[in-house]
Amino acid sequence: MFGTGLAFLGGCVRQVRHLAFGPQKPALDAERARHRAAAEAHQGLAEVAYFTLDLVGLLHANVHAVNHAERAGEPRELAAAWGSAAIAAGVGGLHPLARRWSRQSLEAAEQSGHLPTVAYTNLLAAVYTNSVGDWERAAEQNARATSLFIRLGDRFRTATSLCGEAFNRLARGARDEATEFVVQARRATPEEGGLQPMVWCAATDILLGMDDGRACDAETTELTWLLTLNPHHAERIMALGVLSAANARAGRLSEGVAQAKEMLALARQSPPSNWFQMWALRLGTETLVAGAKAGVQPWSDVRSARRVMWVFSRMIPSAKPTYLALAKR
Repeated sequence: MFGTGLAFLGGCVRQVRHLAFGPQKPALDAERARHRAAAEAHQGLAEVAYFTLDLVGLLHANVHAVNHAERAGEPRELAAAWGSAAIAAGVGGLHPLARRWSRQSLEAAEQSGHLPTVAYTNLLAAVYTNSVGDWERAAEQNARATSLFIRLGDRFRTATSLCGEAFNRLARGARDEATEFVVQARRATPEEGGLQPMVWCAATDILLGMDDGRACDAETTELTWLLTLNPHHAERIMALGVLSAANARAGRLSEGVAQAKEMLALARQSPPSNWFQMWALRLGTETLVAGAKAGVQPWSDVRSARRVMWVFSRMIPSAKPTYLALAKR
């Protein structure tokens, strides 16, 4: 941890220097190749850190990805590094920098002419714009990403991008559109390696079903089974929060409270930073409130869950209305 902290500090110093004076590009092709490889490696680590809710790892990987990409000076690496770093900067509350990096990411992607890069950077941009509640722009970016991933035949990215479109419509109250995007995402999800979008689809189906007042027994069974397949930390929090509410509303309050407590333990261990987790955190907190009112668990857990939601709303501005609604209960 100490070594990571020193490396992160050194990377921050270099990035400040780059922002102030511009990056010093290596003159030798071999050195550029080394920086390109390092940028790609750190970009991959940043994506893993995002979904495992490793905030230190996310910041560390993004800073070094940007530094190496800027030293290499290649549009493809710059686009991916800036796009991912924009998300991290947004989580850290550095929104002017986040907007700058997101804009530079999209510009570099277009300059590269590399369609997978254009698709991926639009997907990254949509994550940031959704997190600040810029719903229409996020929808446009997600739609661009989805169309390109379909064209490229990338089923996994197509499915995750379609899920992003479903979340966006859910946040905007466009329930019919959200439902259709989930249907499309299920069709696109590959049989191998598709656990992440499978969890997102099942959770969204339950969210839509509960809003309609429907019983969600089949969807609850599916999502419970998906949890046994050991999804990423972020997906576990999402699944547990949604399942807690589904079980509580089906009369299984004790089971729901147990799932909400497990969600809370995971969220306290690693603060959630994925914008679409706001529904799971809200529902898990509501289940804990119901459990406290029924006398089956302490109010201290409710206070802890509200603190988690407060921290989350500070990182994800679009979740602030959800936190304020919870704080009044």
